[in-house]
Amino acid sequence: MLTLAITPFDLTTRSRSAALSLLLADTVATLSPADLGESDSSGESEIHAVSLAEFAHAWSWTRGLWHEGVLGDAMGATIAEYARRARERIGAGPRFASSRRSGSAQITSPPVLDAARLIRSLAGQSDPSIRLAVEAATMRACADHHTACVRDAGDALLDRLIDRSTQPMARLTLPIPDALDDDVIIELRRLLDSSLAPLRTALEEVIAACYAGALPDPVREVCARRVAPLADELVREAVSIETALSDTSMRAVSLRIGIAPSDIALRAAEAALRGRQEHRPAAIAADASPAVVLSVKALAWDAASI
Repeated sequence: MLTLAITPFDLTTRSRSAALSLLLADTVATLSPADLGESDSSGESEIHAVSLAEFAHAWSWTRGLWHEGVLGDAMGATIAEYARRARERIGAGPRFASSRRSGSAQITSPPVLDAARLIRSLAGQSDPSIRLAVEAATMRACADHHTACVRDAGDALLDRLIDRSTQPMARLTLPIPDALDDDVIIELRRLLDSSLAPLRTALEEVIAACYAGALPDPVREVCARRVAPLADELVREAVSIETALSDTSMRAVSLRIGIAPSDIALRAAEAALRGRQEHRPAAIAADASPAVVLSVKALAWDAASI
């Protein structure tokens, strides 16, 4: 069974990573506020009604996907625990630097990550340290569970740091739906099942090989010989479905399969928050266990339908 992991912010923004994962995987793991339990920090016991309402609205489109088992929380507890640790580590960095500049020996502890803060962040009151902590935790949990972490490729400093520290293994072209809705995803999965099933099996084997220490050249050869033809078939099938279903348009994305140290997001987050990187950031050295990262990038002709 092919399991992929995304951050909860991908669901809120309906990102390319969410679109690809929800179409492609047997099941998609993510962190939900429920995984963090009730708020127990001072001043945070009451979740503002407006934040809760905005959060419920932001995730309302996923209701059917949870019901169908496409979305799941099998990794939620692991991600939540790593997110708490990452939040403390990321928050301590700027406080320590500020303390040294001010000559103060006292360092206040950063606020813990709890349900209230995550809900507020998901509802649009974005806290960069929460987003970074959750992404770092998701990648670390993926390494533990030998699951691939799916993320959007971008030009932000954090994205470039992670990109330059990731060993590329292979690339594929895959389709995603233009409009993300639970009914659309469920229907597409049903209509594309004959093409999705063998592709899921092949990708699962490639991800397992990456975790087993396979070298890039053999992985590329397997992808070129076996996985790429299945991906091409899925694209062709998506084109025919788009023609048949006038209200569903499909777009093509580039998927890069890579291997990165599982703590690279955490190290990159620390570097980005402290602002110590050069304009062209170098790869960050890390020695943690590896995580398989699937980076989703729009193709040059992504502005139009496939």
